[in-house]
Amino acid sequence: MNQVVWKKPSDARPELAIQVKKYLIDGVPSHVITNFITSFVDEALHRFIELGIESTGIPKSGWMFMLMGSEGRQEQTLLTDQDSALVLSEGMDASAMQLFGSFVSDKLHQLGISYCKGNVMASNPKWVLSSEAWKRTFRRWVNEPEPMAIMQACIFFDLRAAYGDIELEKDLVDYISALLKGRSGLFFYHMAHNALKHNPPLGFFGGLKRSAKTELDIKKAVLPITDHARIYSLKYGVTHRNTLKRIETLKELNQYSGANADEIKLIYEFLTQIRLWNQLNLILDGKPASNSINPSLFEPHIQKEIIYCLQKTRDLQQNIALHFRGNY
Repeated sequence: MNQVVWKKPSDARPELAIQVKKYLIDGVPSHVITNFITSFVDEALHRFIELGIESTGIPKSGWMFMLMGSEGRQEQTLLTDQDSALVLSEGMDASAMQLFGSFVSDKLHQLGISYCKGNVMASNPKWVLSSEAWKRTFRRWVNEPEPMAIMQACIFFDLRAAYGDIELEKDLVDYISALLKGRSGLFFYHMAHNALKHNPPLGFFGGLKRSAKTELDIKKAVLPITDHARIYSLKYGVTHRNTLKRIETLKELNQYSGANADEIKLIYEFLTQIRLWNQLNLILDGKPASNSINPSLFEPHIQKEIIYCLQKTRDLQQNIALHFRGNY
């Protein structure tokens, strides 16, 4: 694939949208396009981090810049915000690292990667912690789960190292895997509860609800696929963070439950393609990117496909409810 050349920290989404449109017209799979967008942002992030090191004078080693959510899963679209944190070796100056995190977050915002509305960023001292403090945080989330904490914590289970000491990532991922091995009960119950919050907007007879016929959040339409793959991966020790890789691995382990894995992968690609087309058309028209689509504007056969996809994602949610909430 062609590389979009980064020049300066200005809004890159219009330039990216032009390239994304070419890929969609050429029939490039959606997951390849979201990986391309993620790679572009990673490249810019690396440059900002290097500038931040020079600007703030922090050590060049002994820490990790951690990404979560869609960034951690390498599934970024043209409308995404920041989900980041810092993992530090023992004895590092957390205040200096937080200033460094603020520098990087500001540059990303200028690039068009918006600040996280929930302030889950490396600029927030709450998310600038030593490796041992991160382990204690994950241990608390798992051993003493609370609904609000789990809602926020879910994206942290998609973590990956974007820059820095890769051993800190491996150590943390291994720790989380050991923490969850063989576990059942309240932690997964709360994860399931969080995954069931965004019900597909289907009516009693299986069609779209009246409100969704003209306004449907296509991001939320994809969430049941992401949530289902995450909770089963955590349950069965799958360490991949990317949704499709999680599904593929669960299928190989005969642990993908609730629907046909190959069909769900196609549904994921289809819904993501619609999401990308919607975002780039808005951007190229000079409008704010959005995940909201109007299904009534699509051809009838596409409307039927969207409804079918939502029915299948509802099956995934029902499966989560059956397997992870049944004992409570």
